[in-house]
Amino acid sequence: MEIHLKVRVNRVFWQWIKIKLCGSPTLYVMNHFISLQEAIDMTRLYRSNYEQILQPAYQHQGILALSEAFDRNAFDVLLAKPGCCGLRIYYGMSTDFKVHAVIVPYDADGKDILPETTSALRTTEGEDIVERGNRCPDICPDESVLNS
Repeated sequence: MEIHLKVRVNRVFWQWIKIKLCGSPTLYVMNHFISLQEAIDMTRLYRSNYEQILQPAYQHQGILALSEAFDRNAFDVLLAKPGCCGLRIYYGMSTDFKVHAVIVPYDADGKDILPETTSALRTTEGEDIVERGNRCPDICPDESVLNS
């Protein structure tokens, strides 16, 4: 969907701009931003409890990450996909039982934008799905209010 808005450029001139809206009736429109304090509180609560939410046999094995970092280019590539309106984060697990973020673009209808699903393409790596982030623990960021 596109909307046209008349915006004031300065005290004299107005300009019409066109905005393409992305959204799906199945996705809630919301402000995705939070305050630094809320981020601090949430990450602190997670760090305090992330091992305890696992069954004892899985605790202290690095199954749950404290963070994952990705290069900007990975997101730029996904966001540049034709029809992309946003990114969806799935959570997956590697064969060593470590949880990872799996990130894909989605379209205006809220559907994942994925590569073709032929058997040959299912095992071919492309630039359609992001997962290989720098996972902490092992590769951890310098100390900040979100991780200490």
